[in-house]
Parts: sequence; structure tokens; C-alpha cells
Amino acid sequence: MSNAFAPSLPKREGDSHKGDYGKVLIVAGSVGLGGAALLCAKACVRSGAGLTALAAPQDLLTAAMVYCPEAMSFPQSLGAVLDKLEWASVCAFGPGLGMTSETRKLTAALIRESKIPLIIDADGINALAERIYLLDSAKSAIVLTPHEGEFRRLAPKYTGSREERAARFAGEHNCIVVLKGAGTVTAFPDGEIVVNSTGGPGMAKGGSGDALTGVIAALTAQFPPISAVPAAVYLHGLAGDLAAAEFGEYSMTPSDLIEKLPEAFKRITR
Repeated sequence: MSNAFAPSLPKREGDSHKGDYGKVLIVAGSVGLGGAALLCAKACVRSGAGLTALAAPQDLLTAAMVYCPEAMSFPQSLGAVLDKLEWASVCAFGPGLGMTSETRKLTAALIRESKIPLIIDADGINALAERIYLLDSAKSAIVLTPHEGEFRRLAPKYTGSREERAARFAGEHNCIVVLKGAGTVTAFPDGEIVVNSTGGPGMAKGGSGDALTGVIAALTAQFPPISAVPAAVYLHGLAGDLAAAEFGEYSMTPSDLIEKLPEAFKRITR
């Protein structure tokens, strides 16, 4: 893989149904940070997941039904989330959760118990940074989506380029690392690296990363991670480019980006 990477998605079969496109469980949101959960869920639905379920605080459930009626929702708790893992084919965890004792418990339990791919972002990463050894107990594929500050918490002693540091962490901890920023780096445990070519400074706003988590989760529910993850990063950036072209880099929002996902998908579907 190289900087010239550009994905191509297949057209859907005419006789397919929602069960063919995966079931995504999203665990996100807390008091004051509910928007992260809603953006993640909306981006997931926009990216073709067959079914999406959001585990969120009780106070957020009404807003979730209004902003993203296509996603199922239920009250967030450790027991309810672990029960729902049996239903899901992918779990996205962390956007807007807050650094609480409950987040720490959820992080440890999901990594130890999940048999499905985990997409870990934001406070899920921050909780993991306190106990990196949890990655050694993982039973399934792990995708970490840190920005530079979060990555420094994960690997404070690493030096070198973004590509070198992401590749080293992915290899040492048998996970996929999506190191966000200009030229987002996707690194795989076997040493494969993709440097993304889409996206721009208009995406440098709170909520863009939450949307990316939703896109990654949806595509991982439909395709193998080695193709799904870099394709999701590419599409997310392309949607950002389309939003910037219409609204400008200053004024575009993560919601605008999500609304441009359909056009981005159409451009790479063959």
C-alpha cells in the first residue's frame, strides 16, 4: 500500500438485505458530550451498516431518536453492552464517554470479552493508555483511532516519524493504528502502512473524529479490516473535501461532512 491508495467499493447485490451488511454496536456519549455519540451513529448509518445500535446515557436517547432515527438506542450500562456484543458484528467504543470509572471498566471488559472487531476512539483510548497490557488479552481485531495527543499517551517514549511510530505500535501490540491528522496514517501489525491523501484543515473541528469512528465501524462490518479501515479514512477525508468545497473550510461542520458521505461513496463505488 502507498500514498497513492484509492479504494473501490463493489455495488450491492440486488437480492441483498440488511443482514448482509453487518450489525454495529456503538458505545458512546456522556453528560455534556452527547454530540459525539450522535455524530458517530449518523456517520455509521450513512456508511452502509445494515443495523446500528447506540448505547448511550438515558438522557440522550430522545435526541438520538430525533437526530438518527435509523439507529436503535438503549441505556448505556456495562451489563447491557456486554449482552449486546452477542448481537453485533463490530463494536465502536469511546466517543464522548468521559474519563470515568465506568469508562475504565467498560474498556477493560470489552477488550477482554469481545470476540468481534473493536474500534476504539477518544476516551476509550485514554482509558487504555493507563493499561496498555489489556491489548495482550484481546480476542479480536482492535482498531485504535488516536489523534497525536492521544497517541502520545499510548506511546510516550516513541520517537521517529508518524509512520514509524504508528507502525511500531501496531506491530508491538498486534492492532491497527489510525493516527489522525494531515495525511492520516493507517498502520497494520504486519508492517503495511497507508498514508491518506484526502481531507483538509476544514476538518480540524470537534466531532470530525467521532464521524470517522462511525465510518470505520460501518465498513469493518461489511469488509475485512485490511481494506475497510483505509477505505473509511479515505472516504471520510473525501467527504470533508466535498463539504469544504461547498461551505468553505472555516464554516463546514462535521455534520456537513456526514451529509457529503453519500456523494463520496458514489464516487468510489464500481
